[in-house]
Amino acid sequence: MPLRRILLIGLLFSGCAILKETTRDDSAAPTGSGRVEEAPPGRKLVVVAPFGNRSSIAGPLPAEAAAAEARNAVLRCSDCALANEDSVPLPQPGDPALSTEKALLDWARTHGVHGLVMGWVDDVRLIESESEGGLFGSERLRLGAAVQIQLFDVESGKLLYTEGGYAESEESFSRIFGDEAGDGLSPERAKTVVGKASQKAAADLSTQLKRIDWTGRIAKADGHRYYINAGERSGIAVGQLLKVYGEGVPVTDPQNGAFLGTAPGRIKGLLKVIEHFGSDGSVAVLHSGAGVREQDRVQTFHPSEP
Repeated sequence: MPLRRILLIGLLFSGCAILKETTRDDSAAPTGSGRVEEAPPGRKLVVVAPFGNRSSIAGPLPAEAAAAEARNAVLRCSDCALANEDSVPLPQPGDPALSTEKALLDWARTHGVHGLVMGWVDDVRLIESESEGGLFGSERLRLGAAVQIQLFDVESGKLLYTEGGYAESEESFSRIFGDEAGDGLSPERAKTVVGKASQKAAADLSTQLKRIDWTGRIAKADGHRYYINAGERSGIAVGQLLKVYGEGVPVTDPQNGAFLGTAPGRIKGLLKVIEHFGSDGSVAVLHSGAGVREQDRVQTFHPSEP
């Protein structure tokens, strides 16, 4: 056979092999054990609930100042997303969801929240006040404030972090002869010292948030396709594996009635994400396992896990 004919036949076979390889699509296969790229965990949705105010300062300003610093701490968490009115209908003061700790956790679980931050202003007080007379007198105030912050893993109901912060601040200002001394405990002045106390209480909050696992939910099952309530915006990548497990079981101590948390449900198998849809959804197919159904929980899975 002439050399030219042999080369043409060789090129023809190699071209068919390349064509076959490039048109292969494993992403839609319901099962398989091919290599899966390591993917980052999904972004965890965190809610900072309205803070309480147990101090002697009336009005919402102290609590708002404390909550603002907690939100700043959440924003420092690289794999977290701070919930706002666009993503979650946040409860407002007086909402039944805020009536008890368990009610708030149930509300958060219903809305797909992963981390719940709660807190309150414990105390704001005037520590010292000094005044100097004269035509242009001056006044110096020293204030102190105490704030408590807590972090809950919503899925398990566990309290992961509780920390108190105390801070003091000084303020000096002038007043014209005849003016009455200022109110050292005014809400406006309390904002500054409460903010400093909240900063201290929330100092380790962003680190503690990393202890929370991302979880999602199967919103709809349609044949061999499963629709997940998280997608590209939540950090879920196409090709990523999701571990599926059944609904958790709330556990209460029968001796004292204390809520211990929610025990994880039974692991059912793995799903593989094949595409995104909508503002933040994804479609997955069964990779392994059985018995997967709507409302089952999902978590990101990595090949290094047993």
